[in-house]
Parts: sequence; structure tokens; C-alpha cells
Amino acid sequence: MPGFEFLSLLLSGYVRVYYKKITIFRIIKSKLVALLFKYIDYRFLLYIAKKYCFLFGKDYGLNSSFRQTHYNVLGIQSGTTHFFCVMRQKILKNALIHENKQLLEQLEACAEKIRSYIDEKKISSHLIFAPLHTVSDILQTVIAARVMRKPVVVVSVHNSMQSLHEKQNNNSQGISVEQFNPEAMEGNEGNSFQDIIVSLVENQKSLVIFPDAIPECTTRLTKKKMKTYPVRLLGRSCELHSGIPVFSRLLKQSTLFYCLQMDNKNNLNVDILDCVDHRKVEKQMPELVEQGICRYNDEWTLWHYTSFFSYNF
Repeated sequence: MPGFEFLSLLLSGYVRVYYKKITIFRIIKSKLVALLFKYIDYRFLLYIAKKYCFLFGKDYGLNSSFRQTHYNVLGIQSGTTHFFCVMRQKILKNALIHENKQLLEQLEACAEKIRSYIDEKKISSHLIFAPLHTVSDILQTVIAARVMRKPVVVVSVHNSMQSLHEKQNNNSQGISVEQFNPEAMEGNEGNSFQDIIVSLVENQKSLVIFPDAIPECTTRLTKKKMKTYPVRLLGRSCELHSGIPVFSRLLKQSTLFYCLQMDNKNNLNVDILDCVDHRKVEKQMPELVEQGICRYNDEWTLWHYTSFFSYNF
């Protein structure tokens, strides 16, 4: 056997052994991560993450723009950082995917609080859910799905729900989440806009739309301006996406605005801001968005968009 062929064969053997070792290491790592997020209380993981966030200074990543926008808009210093917001979202997402017992119990408690509110106020089950971007958009969506115990459609151009859709862990909890992209006019399960509207009208699914989506974010993701309407927020001339008013009028459904928040022990709670009739949504939405951002400014996750709601298209 020529020397070159012998050397190639020898090296290929080493490569195969190395690849097997790497594969085994990745499997072990994946199993350990799954065990970590499944069996360790998510509140302890958040406590550790927050405790060591000081290692990442005020200027780390988007921390500087995050804190500066917070101060420019509200006139007070932020009590958190962009880095911790991202870490919190990742921890909560993984805890949800791996079905952390403590997290699932608290999500169900939040859903039960909304169900009690709906029953007490005698609100129709034909309802649009409008959570603000506080704590975690994924958890906000899961709460909406748990409230009505039926599939939900999330209107978003961002693929933040993709991890749940790919893993299908949401279905193991009896939850089904479909993401509708208003730019492509179809869901990530292939359903057309018309199919989705029919399912919403027939009350087969619930609709989730975030009222505080930042125009700068959606414009950068889609490379074009999405439909907005002018409002006043915190004394500023701003633009809010018109998705909720449009869908609310189209479906003739009331809209439930709420925020997810955490106490100082990392327990989850849901604050219901209001449930608004479809004829009043366009007028009242700016007030409720402002109320939620001011009340839960340390939980609101979009301060790193320096334009706030005044993006120059």
C-alpha cells in the first residue's frame, strides 16, 4: 500500500473515533441540560443568573442602549440589563420545553386567574389575547393557550415560537401553537390566512397578538414598513401596529390585555390590564400599552430598541 493511502486510512480512523467521542459528548451534554431544566426549580436558576450578571458590565452587548432608552423614556434608571432579560427568557424557555414542574404549576395558576376573570366579568370565549412583551413572549403565549385549552395562533414576524413548534413539547402538554406571519400571509403549519380566519370565527382556535411590537423591529425583520397608526405614548408621538384593531373589528371580538410579571422570589403572576370591546380597541390600546410598560418597566424586554415606538421609516 502506498504511503499516502496508508496515511489517509490512518487519519480517517482517527477522525471516526474523534467524531464518535464528540457525538457521545453532545448526547451526554443534551441529557444533562434536559435534567437540569426539568428537575431544578427554575426560580433557583434565575436567582443564580441574576446573581452573576454583574460579571457582564453595563456596556456589555446591548446593555448600554437598553439602559439609556429606559432612562430617556421614563426618566429613571433601569433595575435590570438586556443581558439578564435574554438569560431570563432562555432559562424560562428551556424550563418550559423540558416541562419543569414548578414552572408548569405557575403557568396554570396564571391561566386560572384569567379564566376566573373571564367568568366573573361574563366575557365571551371568543376573545383575542394581547399580552405585552414582559418577562417572556413564549410564556405569555402558553398562558393564552392554557386559558381556553385549545390551539392558538400567534401573529408575529419573529420566529420566537419556532423552538416550541419544532420540538412539539407544547403538544405533550396539550398545547398547540401556530405562528402566523402577516408578511407571508400564512401560518408555519401551511394554513392560509383564510383558513386561519375561519378557525378563529368558528372558535376552534384563539388569537394572540402583542400590542407593543416595536415598529423598528418588524421593519428590520421584514425589510418593509408594516401597517401602523399614530398615537401618543408617554408624551411622545409614536406608532403602534394596527393588527389588533384590524383583527378585533374583523372578528368582532373583545381583546384581553395582560402582562406577565415576577416578584422578588421569581414567582410568576399575571396582571390583567383590561378587556376592551372591538369598537374601542384602537382608542384604548395606547393607554393600556403605556400603563403596562410603566408598571412593569423592569420586566419589559424591548428597551434595546432605541427608537422606542418612533422609528423613522
